[in-house]
Amino acid sequence: MIWGIITAVAFALSALKFVTARLGNPKADRIAMIVHKYAGSLLIIGTIVHLTGVWRLRGQRPVLMTVVGIIMALAVLALLLSHIFSRKLGKKWLVIHRAATVVILTGLVIHVLLGITGLSA
Repeated sequence: MIWGIITAVAFALSALKFVTARLGNPKADRIAMIVHKYAGSLLIIGTIVHLTGVWRLRGQRPVLMTVVGIIMALAVLALLLSHIFSRKLGKKWLVIHRAATVVILTGLVIHVLLGITGLSA
């Protein structure tokens, strides 16, 4: 579970770049870009570690929680691939990158809610 929290924090830190780009503060945006790079790497590593660590617990959790977790892992893969192939994709890479971010954000909310309700049941 600790890797899930680390991964969620890494996601939040990397997503801050979207916010700072709209603030009109170039210094904050430059700092956010540095954080985005490191947090993005931690997001990828954390996703792999968390998924492999909790896979054995999938029978003890709601099925939807596992499905949402897999969807989020695939969205993290889409983030990575959209970045790697950004030159080949042209401007489409950013659309893919942002869409994957929305999928992760939505999935994270559902995943956490299912985890909380699963613990209280």
